[in-house]
Amino acid sequence: LGASPVSLAFSELYIALQQKVVDGQENPLMNIYSSKLHEVQKYISFTGHKYETTPFIMSKMLFDSLSADDQKLIIEAAMEAKDFNRAESKKADEELKVKLTEAGVELNEINDIEEFRALTKPVYDKWRKKYPELVDKVIKGAEQG
Repeated sequence: LGASPVSLAFSELYIALQQKVVDGQENPLMNIYSSKLHEVQKYISFTGHKYETTPFIMSKMLFDSLSADDQKLIIEAAMEAKDFNRAESKKADEELKVKLTEAGVELNEINDIEEFRALTKPVYDKWRKKYPELVDKVIKGAEQG
């Protein structure tokens, strides 16, 4: 897509943007706003290519020691928490879009998702050779939203 990614410590990002060492960065809106990156970047583009998750982790040994009913309850609670988290994240993003716009940042919504998919297809093709089931699962999950 024309970018040349570089590895950079997050603690150095503000100064790197300010001094034009890097042209852009990729972070959730909450990170951009709370770290004041919007002070040193004029544009934010929304591609919808990534969603930050909060893993729900439990020892398999502990999970397996639970009754089937308790396992079911935990899975249901995790799914409910996932839905709640996504709704709250979406709400927070909408609020942050307003704040960022008020701070002078120009927001760019990427509407031509098919062009974006076509341009990134070689990446999926590369990783599908090594992890075919995982890539297909990721794509299916993304399509389901």
